[in-house]
Amino acid sequence: MGRIKPSGKPTAPSKEKRQSKKFLTDRQRGYVPVEYPQPPRHLRPPRTPNALRHAVFPPGLPSPLPGTNPMVNDPDLLQRLSLSWTEAEAQAFQRSIPTYHSNIRQGRDLYPAEEEWLVESERAKARLKRYYEIVTIADRRRKKYETMVILDPTRFNRVIKAHENLQVRDARTERLELVVLRDFVGDLDVLAEMDAAAKEQVDIAIDLRKEDPGSMPLYGYTAGETKKRMLSWGLNVRRITIPNRVLSLHQHAFCSTQTILWAIMRKKLPAAIIAEVESGLAGLPRMDWNMKGQPITPIVSTRSRGEDHEIHNLEMGPPGGVCTNLYSRRCHREDARRHPWALSITTKHSANATGCGGSFYSSEYGILVRKAPNTLVAHRPGSLHGTAGWDIDYEGNDVPEGEEPVVHRGFTMETSDRLNLAYSKYLAANGGGAASGSGSESGSGPAVVDLESGDEVEVEVELEVEVVDLTQE
Repeated sequence: MGRIKPSGKPTAPSKEKRQSKKFLTDRQRGYVPVEYPQPPRHLRPPRTPNALRHAVFPPGLPSPLPGTNPMVNDPDLLQRLSLSWTEAEAQAFQRSIPTYHSNIRQGRDLYPAEEEWLVESERAKARLKRYYEIVTIADRRRKKYETMVILDPTRFNRVIKAHENLQVRDARTERLELVVLRDFVGDLDVLAEMDAAAKEQVDIAIDLRKEDPGSMPLYGYTAGETKKRMLSWGLNVRRITIPNRVLSLHQHAFCSTQTILWAIMRKKLPAAIIAEVESGLAGLPRMDWNMKGQPITPIVSTRSRGEDHEIHNLEMGPPGGVCTNLYSRRCHREDARRHPWALSITTKHSANATGCGGSFYSSEYGILVRKAPNTLVAHRPGSLHGTAGWDIDYEGNDVPEGEEPVVHRGFTMETSDRLNLAYSKYLAANGGGAASGSGSESGSGPAVVDLESGDEVEVEVELEVEVVDLTQE
């Protein structure tokens, strides 16, 4: 909202505010709004929060996707995704991951230091500085940009190359700190389906961190705003006209992606990481969109080699996370999380993104991770880390006509500690609730609870969507 006049009426936002981040990133990421056929305006449903909620949580239990005749638990697909591995095969893979021991750094040995930006060239430094000269900072208490340092690979203990698998342990305590796995998803068609879900979320959803370069929209369950805790599914869709069925299929694709990725992680990641994540997720809802708390087999769908597939009997993935594209951030550490791991997967890394920066690093352990497609990075967000600034024109002027813009896109699974409080309050207000936390008698998705009073309240969103159900034409 703009400034407040003495009369109490807000002024219009300034031109700089209106252009801010959306202006800077849409063209760069090659976003083109999808135009859906629309019925006459007088036949469209009202634009209300309930209409949006109905689109995201259609009534009734899940059913097979329309127009598909899927293969169920195809053995070849399960083998390509490593989901049919025996426990012995999974342990053999985990033991095959090379180990590197690194001493923790402190004080002046940190590189880069906390709050410093790492960039990989002078041009990247100039472009990042230009970005902060133009962008509007959502939180006025933050600086527009901090100190920037040019990458010196010799300052790191280890540079993990684009083809290397590696796990990093503390040299003194043997505690696992970082794991990098290349070629993580064994079926590239399934990876492309995952990337399609990530791309759509980046295109249609509102950014979580508006002041940082790139895009980072949330997906899945959320605990709501800081001042008003309430359990809900993220309704963070932009001002775009999207049919109900498209929104619903998009949510289904997210739950399928999260669940398949989690199943692969349970096979390939060291058992210590899985145990810590499972411990943190205990008592929380899972990525169970439209399950309504029913004890039924979730429908997990994907496509591979021209065939539709369903995979049954998988454990649902963590309750949410963020999608990212060309996201970068200064050296920092995250606030308290429900579990001590962030699990990131790169679903697309375009050929022209190589050499453009964006390397992930752990400042405390002196590790630099080179970017590559189909890569999983598991790290502890409580340790100092960051992502190097991208060497791109944030105004999109360096994308020649007809060429693909630079893309580095993917998912990060992480669970806020605040979600536990919101979910506990939800269960208390619903007499214990369903075990999965997504049920309601009306079949309209998770109830939203005001954490101050414990009463169920109307969904409150900054409505930026015109939801249209084409079945009502």
